[in-house]
Amino acid sequence: MLLALTLVAAGCGSGGSLALDPVASAADRTLDKGTGRFDLQTAFTLPLLGRATVSGEGSFDNAKQAMDVTLNIHGVGAGMPTSVELRLLQQAMYVQFEGLPAGGQLPQGKSWVKVDLERALKKLGVDFANLGAGQSPTGVLAQLRGSTNTQKVGTETIDGVRTTHYRGTVDVQDALDQATAKERKTLQRLLDEAKAHGVDATSTTFDVWVGDDGLVRRLTQRVGSVGHLTMTFSDYGEPVHIEAPAADATVDLSDLSPG
Repeated sequence: MLLALTLVAAGCGSGGSLALDPVASAADRTLDKGTGRFDLQTAFTLPLLGRATVSGEGSFDNAKQAMDVTLNIHGVGAGMPTSVELRLLQQAMYVQFEGLPAGGQLPQGKSWVKVDLERALKKLGVDFANLGAGQSPTGVLAQLRGSTNTQKVGTETIDGVRTTHYRGTVDVQDALDQATAKERKTLQRLLDEAKAHGVDATSTTFDVWVGDDGLVRRLTQRVGSVGHLTMTFSDYGEPVHIEAPAADATVDLSDLSPG
């Protein structure tokens, strides 16, 4: 679950100049849109947890460094939530759980937990300001700047949009070289976090579906040796509204911590 959330919560900024590779070029155009909606499906196998799946849908706004996503979790066993809603607004993350065991219930009247990411990361010796961007699923799109060896597989229609299906390899070092300063910090964080989980994310294969409008509509990729991720995008450039939950329904994580 943590690895899936890491991939969903990674952020990036706007795109740069168009690249010759069709997928890298589409990633540039897509990143420039700034807002959108997405669905995701992921399955993975981790020690102790075994095989699990996560599905969800949400929206993002890069300019506001904001994301809202609801995740449905299956196969992680007793004592784990069945659903999680995440709202990220700059350095604050709000989490709402469904299906927690009795011992994990929140104080009466509270349904959200606020996590100060800056404070939490400082405890780990990480400066939040140095991470660059806010939180957004387009961090996965930023990796596509390193697309190489792309081959056309065929054409398909996704959500009514005619697309071209490509398959190729992502070299994250190439993505870093082409990224903006904000994206570069985010991608480096992705590499570091993947390495901490024993996943070599420097090079990976992918499938990408690019619409006739030149925008990425779907991508699938392996997550090291532990699983795979599929994300489907829509409504690029449309307004989204992501707000913090009501204060009277929220409890700060620090207030729940012992001592």
